[in-house]
Amino acid sequence: MRIEEPKILAALPELGAELRRDVSLAELTSLGMGGTTDLLRILQHEAIPTLLKLLDQQGVPHKFLGGGSNLLVVDGERKRRHGGRRGRPGTHGDILREK
Repeated sequence: MRIEEPKILAALPELGAELRRDVSLAELTSLGMGGTTDLLRILQHEAIPTLLKLLDQQGVPHKFLGGGSNLLVVDGERKRRHGGRRGRPGTHGDILREK
C-alpha cells in the first residue's frame, strides 16, 4: 500500500502519526517474509478513531500490526480470491496482494 492522498499526508502530524515509506514487512515478521508497504506509526493513541475515519473516507485499506508473530505477508500484485465456506465471498480464503 502506498499513501499518496494529500489530505491524509497533511493530517498525519496533527494526528500524531508518522509515515514510513517502503518499509520491509519481512523485517517485522517472525518468519522474515513479506514485501514493502507504507507504514503509519501511531504515536498518539487517542487519535486512532480519527485516523481510521480519515483512511476509510479516502478508501485507504489498513490493518493493525502487533509484534509480527504469526503474520505472513504476501509480496506481489493485488488479487482477491473468493471461496469461503459455502461459497460466500469474503468469509474465508481471501488473498490480498499489494502492488
